[in-house]
Amino acid sequence: MIFVYAENITPRLHYVLNFIFRDSLHAEFRITDNLEKFIAEDGPKISYSSSGVPNALNIPVCGLMEKDSVEEVETGLIKRGNVPVLFSKEDSDQFPADLRILNFDLFAAVFYMISRYEEYLAFQPDNHGRFEATESLAGKNGFLEQPVVDLWIRDLGDKLMELYPELNLSKGEFNFLPTCDIDVPYAFLHRGRARTVAAKLKAGMKGSGDIELRREVLSGTKKDPFDTFTEMEAIHSLHKIRPGIFFLTARYGKFDKSISPKSKVFKSLVKQTMKYADVGIHPSFRASGNPAELKREIAALSATTGNEIKNSRQHYLKFRLPESYRLYIDAGIEQEFSMGYASEAGFRAGTSRSFNFYDLQEEAETGLRITPFQVMDRTLKDYMGLTPDQALQKIMSIAEATRSVGGTFSSIWHNDAFSEYGEWKGWKDVYLQMIDSLAGW
Repeated sequence: MIFVYAENITPRLHYVLNFIFRDSLHAEFRITDNLEKFIAEDGPKISYSSSGVPNALNIPVCGLMEKDSVEEVETGLIKRGNVPVLFSKEDSDQFPADLRILNFDLFAAVFYMISRYEEYLAFQPDNHGRFEATESLAGKNGFLEQPVVDLWIRDLGDKLMELYPELNLSKGEFNFLPTCDIDVPYAFLHRGRARTVAAKLKAGMKGSGDIELRREVLSGTKKDPFDTFTEMEAIHSLHKIRPGIFFLTARYGKFDKSISPKSKVFKSLVKQTMKYADVGIHPSFRASGNPAELKREIAALSATTGNEIKNSRQHYLKFRLPESYRLYIDAGIEQEFSMGYASEAGFRAGTSRSFNFYDLQEEAETGLRITPFQVMDRTLKDYMGLTPDQALQKIMSIAEATRSVGGTFSSIWHNDAFSEYGEWKGWKDVYLQMIDSLAGW
């Protein structure tokens, strides 16, 4: 048991303590605002207050955790060795140096990152209305590829065990969670007569080299290049890994180009996928900000699976806080997998661990569980402009950073990226080498 003293016990503080101690260090804690009772306690103790307390590990207070509003804050960003910290108290004589922990308000720093505080402030959205990596503190200061929250918590655990040898805090175990989004199941097949005719005309006008392949696929003499589902099943089954796979069930539109969720082919594909993967919804571009459309798409997938749909990842990663997460909660979603950037690899929330969504406008922790991802195929290829070899190096570097903190490394791939067709030549091997390596860690 770890005893925590705070002059002000707030919902923000409760939220962060749950994440640090229960979710990350797997330790029980008790919090009090009664100083006399705290001083009388034996065992590991942390004081989070404006004045130092003897015989306890003291963490300085910056004030963020006592607020109940969202406003611009001075983050006090500095580097301590190779690790950046927020809300630094380097120049403070608040406590004797030997009573302080890393000279920064660790609780506020963790809260700022995992609540996604900065995403509630004014920012310049990209052309899809998304909060981009270049707008983030981590992106601007070059620490997006470091799991800083996990590093801070690891150092806190080490310090506590140094001061209180009777403590045995968890370092965590590395996990690998591969996931796949099925945006376009087939390049040519099962698109309906009107879409097929339109695609043929478009390809003809452009002089596309796909004309002959399209003819062969539609005549049944060649396999559709995006139909990689048998391979996907074999790859994950071989490594005894159960991936998360997210299906788009949207009506056809500019950004939503799946096949009809009512078709026999789609239903068969989903049911086969359920044998080796956890199936979730991939809410469409149209469904972003549209509660009726979101519920319609979830209902369509649920009708096929025969189960309630609890897992979600937003198509195009097009979500805004807190509105999108509120819609997911209202639609019955319990786990959300969109926490990452389209344009950059790394740790959007500074952590490789799952955490609950904290609604900053309501000042309340919710039950919606957020699972971050670190890399996506299109991010590596298109946005970052990496070759397959460079992409694999980037993947392994971020995976190693995740392993060092006992976290979960999660990737996003798409079925067409397994195809070795067109733009994806060479990328199937990236996935195979990634899963071969990480499955054994």
